[in-house]
Amino acid sequence: MDRNAHQIEQALLTNRREQNQAKEELEQIRREQNEQEWLEVDFKQMQQEEQALMELLRDGWQGGTATGFHYYLEDVQEEEHREWRKAIREKEETLNQQVDRARNKLYDLEDQQRKLQKEITS
Repeated sequence: MDRNAHQIEQALLTNRREQNQAKEELEQIRREQNEQEWLEVDFKQMQQEEQALMELLRDGWQGGTATGFHYYLEDVQEEEHREWRKAIREKEETLNQQVDRARNKLYDLEDQQRKLQKEITS
């Protein structure tokens, strides 16, 4: 085996290792996306439960002071929900960007592998 063919074989082995790493990275990101989706489902469930509790409290509260406190709690609750939604969307966007980068890396490695295999068979 001549030196050039040996170098190409080594490049192919390196490329395959990098492809496997890229695939593992992509799978890890997908797992994180699934976890993120579960967090969002949990968040929506928690939001519904909080709303039910607020309705229960609203029924039991009476008087001006209680009503003022009720509005304060609703404001706090809404602000927390906005922050959660924002954090969820930011994490989702970050994960989508990571998926895109991992896929592009994988496509580049596959393209490089095809070129190397073509070169070795020539």
